[in-house]
Amino acid sequence: MNGKLTGLVSCQALLEGFNAPHATVCLWARPTKSGLLYTQGTGRVLRPFPAPVQAVPGNRPYQEDCLRDIRDGVLRGCNRQLMVLPTGGGKTRVFSQIPTTLGMRRPDKMLVIVQADELAFQAFEALQNANPDLKVGMEKAQYKSSWSDDIIVASVQTLGGSKLLDSGKWEWSRRIQNIDPVSVRYIVTDEAHHCSAPNYHGVLRYFGVMKSDPDYNDPLKYLLGATATPNRADNKGLESYFDEIVFSRDIRTMIRDGWLSNPVGHRVDTMVSLDGVSIRAGDFAKGELERTINTRERNKLIIDKYLELGEGAPFIALTVDIQHTVDLTTAFRERGIEVCGIASRSDDSCEWLASKERDRREVIDRFNKDWEGYTKKNAIILDFVDNFSKVGSSLVTAASLFGLRADFNMQGKKALDVVEEIERIKAAKPGLNASLYTDLDRLKAVSEKIDLFAVPTIPPEITGISQFAWTSGISEGTYQLSLPDKGLLTIKVNALGEYEIARHMTGIKKLIGVTKDLRSALRIADRSVPAEAMIILRSDSGWRRLPPSEAQLALYRRLYPEVRRTFPTETEFERFVRGQFSRGMMSALIGARDRRAGG
Repeated sequence: MNGKLTGLVSCQALLEGFNAPHATVCLWARPTKSGLLYTQGTGRVLRPFPAPVQAVPGNRPYQEDCLRDIRDGVLRGCNRQLMVLPTGGGKTRVFSQIPTTLGMRRPDKMLVIVQADELAFQAFEALQNANPDLKVGMEKAQYKSSWSDDIIVASVQTLGGSKLLDSGKWEWSRRIQNIDPVSVRYIVTDEAHHCSAPNYHGVLRYFGVMKSDPDYNDPLKYLLGATATPNRADNKGLESYFDEIVFSRDIRTMIRDGWLSNPVGHRVDTMVSLDGVSIRAGDFAKGELERTINTRERNKLIIDKYLELGEGAPFIALTVDIQHTVDLTTAFRERGIEVCGIASRSDDSCEWLASKERDRREVIDRFNKDWEGYTKKNAIILDFVDNFSKVGSSLVTAASLFGLRADFNMQGKKALDVVEEIERIKAAKPGLNASLYTDLDRLKAVSEKIDLFAVPTIPPEITGISQFAWTSGISEGTYQLSLPDKGLLTIKVNALGEYEIARHMTGIKKLIGVTKDLRSALRIADRSVPAEAMIILRSDSGWRRLPPSEAQLALYRRLYPEVRRTFPTETEFERFVRGQFSRGMMSALIGARDRRAGG
């Protein structure tokens, strides 16, 4: 590229059929029969309504659904949108079609904000391919955008640096002023879960899409956030930037529909501690992280586990930086395993890699063909997990991507199979808190001890709100209610802090509703409970007051030997237990001691 980026250019034009300028800031707008938006009281053209979405060759069905939902959201007046798609779902392909989907016309421009160099070049190429009649530029490091660019890809590091002065005014960075904020009316933030980081705040204000700051929020500008991490813990605070999740497709659905492989997961614990690594903008400081984990011992462990568990398959090793790539590649080669390290500073290869871009492309293309053929059969995740104990933070692991606790070990089982087996156990044994256990074998062993009629441990925040015996789900921030022979009701906090109510049956998830608070979510969910199941699901059902069962007595005797020793005979012990505890109380005692013993 020689430091320059070029795109295809078509003639400059105003909106088709109009010679009126665009309005720059407007608080109100009204639709007209002609399908155009006008500023109230002026009659100036603001922008055309989005045209109907036309199917694009090569798009997957859910990508077409996503683009349609984006367009429909804009027509409903929702201009602060969040899109959730797992890695491999094609987020870049989707947002590269925004200009067509939303009917973007010159002189309006689109800005795509990315987090990393690699993502910048990927987005640049996708946007060029999807918009051959528009000129695509880049604002990043040595690359500078032009006034004639229709679409600009920019790294947040390059655009950042703006400061809030003591006077209350913002001092904009030199690089961000290279882009006219008035002409940029469409903004996309890739890896949107980073929006809460301080280096995004000045950027979003400069372009007028800072929802939480009325002085820097033009409601008629469009902001789309794209993220692969739908868990609330990863996206805390995103409701300050986005109004609605217009489209969400979870990784389980993608696997079930055949778009992603159902991976086999192996957790490998290392002896490395990350507690000394600084956290900046919500992520580990790259230099410190590289120095901590790029060691001969840890690299040796990676290779040993690949030889033991990798089945000789083609693989991708995700590294921290270039030096880590170089050292790990060398370590593999020293063990007789030929690998190709691919790393970059901007678009330049490392010295030890093939010097020509086409050689590097050939390596990638060859790998992709081998990888595609293998992953259709299977995929293996070797998850090397370092020690991390900072309060208020958690690592993202292969297990957490599937809604399990971060330290769950899938033990070489297929991820989706593990999740569905846990849900079957929860449905059959509602008194079991599955989130306490770190592997499926331990969970199964405990479930066999739990009485089917065990009293569910109802979370305190639900007590007094719902009449039914809701329990905690398999991951933090989720609740579930098992429906006899009719599946499962769940409530989950999404990325915007909203409560999603869904019904699951035979592996199919159906969204029932979305609310702002837990009380409203429970009200909606409770109305979905079938009439014939209401009696057994009530938290105060009479059967919970029955005497302890024989199985409970045997388990209580084993878990509480100190109580048994206080009675001279078995008869006296049983008389005491039956006289003091109901079946529900006994289940709670067993559950409490069992968690302390094996959680």
